[in-house]
Amino acid sequence: MILERLRGLLLPFIVASAGLFLGLAPGVLETGQVRPLDWLLPAGAVLALLCFTARDRLKGRRMAVCWALVALPPLLLCVRAGTRMAWGEALAFAGLLALAAGMFRWTMARSRRAAMVTALLALGVLGGVQAAATLRGGGWRGAAPGDPALGIMSALPLFRDHGAEAGLLNVGGQAPLLRALPFSSVPLDRLDAGALERVKSLLLIQPRLLRPEELVALDAWVRAGGHAVILADPLLRWPDPRPIGDPGRAPLTSLLDPLLTHWGLALEPAHADAGPVTRHVLDDGTLLQLAGASQFTRLPGSSCMLAARGLRADCGIGRGRTILVADADWVDDRLWTLDPARPDHVRGWTSDAVPLLTALLRAAPVTSGRSWLVSQEALVAALRWALALILLLGLLLPRTARNPNSTHDPPGSDGCGTANDAGCSPDSGQGNPA
Repeated sequence: MILERLRGLLLPFIVASAGLFLGLAPGVLETGQVRPLDWLLPAGAVLALLCFTARDRLKGRRMAVCWALVALPPLLLCVRAGTRMAWGEALAFAGLLALAAGMFRWTMARSRRAAMVTALLALGVLGGVQAAATLRGGGWRGAAPGDPALGIMSALPLFRDHGAEAGLLNVGGQAPLLRALPFSSVPLDRLDAGALERVKSLLLIQPRLLRPEELVALDAWVRAGGHAVILADPLLRWPDPRPIGDPGRAPLTSLLDPLLTHWGLALEPAHADAGPVTRHVLDDGTLLQLAGASQFTRLPGSSCMLAARGLRADCGIGRGRTILVADADWVDDRLWTLDPARPDHVRGWTSDAVPLLTALLRAAPVTSGRSWLVSQEALVAALRWALALILLLGLLLPRTARNPNSTHDPPGSDGCGTANDAGCSPDSGQGNPA
């Protein structure tokens, strides 16, 4: 009896925990994306297993606890570990599992063969829904003919063919970031009135040292109504095999201080002992992976507005606008995608770098909507809460086999369904007198 009760406690905990951990891969563990539908197929398999082990004790209350055992812990983990909750996916996840639970209970009351066929069909449907949700959220529209021209100046190798050897042939390519942006990229080697007239907006990513006449041309273009996004990094950690003294290498720190001072900003130095990569969640739930980031401070008389604890500055200059970010490493391929060969594959993204940069260039709100893992510490804490909930529901599960399903159960049923259920015996006081 003791071993049977111990098995009744351990089995639900083990299988429900296994379903919880199976749902972590590949989304949470590989890319950091937190989506409730990633748990749909593992939760459905655990629900079917719990139903088959219950046999003829599968009453309404027990079925509800089984559903809660597989549905609530993943949702709790998504709430506590993610940057936001995808409520549409959460409702679909809970509703599909509730529908599967009702089908399992209805077919098991008739025959185990029908229940097995139903379980296979249900798992096929749940797996199909999970795969469809993955494919539906896996595309991002890149540049197309007719898109506005985006002028780009950077000392980073954004327009080099990484597959070619060094030399004159090492040109003509585009970094994955530029292929993912919905703009037609125009590389700029020099900033002057003629070059700036050809573009609708301008993106500067850790540029080389600009000459005074280039700074004047840029300032005049913005004041005339231009829109610029500038990524100025005080401690660049972008990988480059060339030695530090190589003139073609990007500067390790931003060289735009004269322009920033003219606009009323100062870029604070980064701490050299800062961690290599930090996950930074903005106020709107957008996630960036930063390296060597710092912050801006306003100088007296500045009209710029700071956000995200100084990481971002928004400056209205004349009739134009400039948005600045105190880090450039977050657009490095290593920090926003697992598959640089497919930059439009959203399920391979590890941050919101592309939608955020797109929104900054369009001066519009971010339209990402994805939920991201806040940190490893948040994931560990969320797992503890989810496992504690599984343990609590697992302790309630054996009681549903002994307690009556309703107050209208006929005498002699003692809430077990049959006399062969656990905790039931012919001598329990409900049978015929001796």
